[in-house]
Amino acid sequence: MRKLFSRFFICVFLVALSQLVMAADLAGNVTAIWLAPNSNKLMFKIDSPASTTVCPPGNSWYGFNIALPTSHPNFPYYYGLLTTSMSKNIAVYLGGISIGSSGFCEVTENNYGIVLTK
Repeated sequence: MRKLFSRFFICVFLVALSQLVMAADLAGNVTAIWLAPNSNKLMFKIDSPASTTVCPPGNSWYGFNIALPTSHPNFPYYYGLLTTSMSKNIAVYLGGISIGSSGFCEVTENNYGIVLTK
């Protein structure tokens, strides 16, 4: 019985670990943008159903699940892409995104940035 339990625990641990390092490509329109007070992050969400699977919103207000640090050198560029996506209804592509150290999917930590698509 003990051997069975330890095998089960190892399987659960490996599945959880694979979820942490798994990256995905997301595409969709930006539906909301929020500059979170006292967090130095711009939070946003996209209308892709996969975005809530890859980047669960957790306890975030209004379901925001993707973060962009305001301290990043390319923040003005990324901000422009996100607001353009939202105002012009143009999809964004986030390649290789996964959960970052903050608990949210961070645009600048694990992925290739933001691309506007047509």
